[in-house]
Amino acid sequence: MMSLLVSEGRNVPQTDEERSAAYRSMVAYTGKYTLEGNTWTTKPDVAWNEAWMGEQVRYFKLDGDKLVVETKPAMNPNYGTVVRVTLVWQRDE
Repeated sequence: MMSLLVSEGRNVPQTDEERSAAYRSMVAYTGKYTLEGNTWTTKPDVAWNEAWMGEQVRYFKLDGDKLVVETKPAMNPNYGTVVRVTLVWQRDE
């Protein structure tokens, strides 16, 4: 699987500071995954941040037309604070 998530409103970076901000406004990794119950575990082959090369564990549920994916609380490598991320995808009609 491959995951690439970016923030809204990103611009083409022109300076080192803008390039750093662009890097902090994304996450990306790819690797093989397993599903067990409602747990989705990915073992990255490549990641935008080397700290993510360990197992990435997510929890998911199907809710009608929605797929809800949640992380465990963890240190955000871009901002240095503990966060829990919830992603919601809705099936397109």
